[in-house]
Amino acid sequence: LSDRHENGGIATRRWYREIHSLFDGLEVVEKPVVAAIHAPCLGGALEMAMSCDFRIASSDAFFQLPEIDLGVLPASGGVSRLTRLVGPAWARWLVMGERIDAVRAREIGLVQEVHVAQGFEARVRQFVERLAGLPPEAVALAKLAIDACERTDRATGRDIERISNTALLGSEHYRSQVDAAKRGRG
Repeated sequence: LSDRHENGGIATRRWYREIHSLFDGLEVVEKPVVAAIHAPCLGGALEMAMSCDFRIASSDAFFQLPEIDLGVLPASGGVSRLTRLVGPAWARWLVMGERIDAVRAREIGLVQEVHVAQGFEARVRQFVERLAGLPPEAVALAKLAIDACERTDRATGRDIERISNTALLGSEHYRSQVDAAKRGRG
């Protein structure tokens, strides 16, 4: 890492582009990406976890961005993604090197769930299996629609919802579910 930075700005920017591409790629996968965090989640690991759709933590986990102690910022999404997830006040707290536990991480929106260490893996597996059982096209469009709605006004957001559902209402999965429901009533 230090050699890359000592060799000048071009190498540093290239390295950051590679990391940004990796983390950005996680965000745009049209399937849910889950980070199961069962230990300290520091620096780049936290930046990668923030690229995931869901972050589930063990009660033993804690979170910190220690880069400020080195005189740099967490620049692989540590500022931009963090601010989007938790707001500027908590982003400042973490970017200034403060450490938070899993419960606080859930309270501020950094993680969605916290489970005790005993049985943590089983709880994560249960969640992932439920996600894997969802209709893939609906999941993909949900991710795309949510991301698009985050970047737009409410009226355009409603258009995105209608366009997405127009495609899904014609799907084989939807038709089979409606037919099954009709048979169940009849």
